[in-house]
Amino acid sequence: MGSKYRKGKYIKRIGPQPTKKLTEDLIGENGAFAHDWKARVNAPTSQQVYQNRGGILPRKPPTIKTNISSKDKSWINPNDIIAGDIISGPSWKVSTANAEHVQPYLDSIAYRLSTDNASIVFTGDTQPCDSVINLSQDADIMVCMCWDDQETMDKDKESSGQCSAEGAAEMAEKAGVKKLILSHMGKHISTHGILEKALGNAAKKYSGEIIFAEELMKISF
Repeated sequence: MGSKYRKGKYIKRIGPQPTKKLTEDLIGENGAFAHDWKARVNAPTSQQVYQNRGGILPRKPPTIKTNISSKDKSWINPNDIIAGDIISGPSWKVSTANAEHVQPYLDSIAYRLSTDNASIVFTGDTQPCDSVINLSQDADIMVCMCWDDQETMDKDKESSGQCSAEGAAEMAEKAGVKKLILSHMGKHISTHGILEKALGNAAKKYSGEIIFAEELMKISF
């Protein structure tokens, strides 16, 4: 997750390990995109385009810092967090919990964004687990991965570390969430016929509204 960039403000990036390392490896002084940003900062035409868009020279390179008290606010602040950490702002709070996916190779974290008006949980990649259910208690929306229907996942031996439509529905029901949005679907479940059957099975396990997410879909809550 990351804060929205505004001119003159720093970008705060937060996530499980190795968020900090990935940031440095991508846009650090010797990162994978260093040649690109060095050209954008120094090439005369790039500088002119920057000015034409309202920028003021000299154009600053992406700078990674951890000292958030720095007077220079045009930088990126990456931080690794662990499940259980809480990040908050003036009118919002993000709670976190462990998501069970491909540990110990990668850490996976589920996030719950809460405001005075609503709460929404992003499970990320996970199999059904108590930690995500507890994080999601009484949330307005759960956005949950849904790789395939349970029968197919069992047959293909792909159930470990992932949710099926039925598994997502069971978690949503146990957590008492008001609306379930299925995302991160595989090709098989996205096929008409298979999709309707999976949604029907999910509806038997969850009493709330189920939405099959599609590209560019807008959801109000």
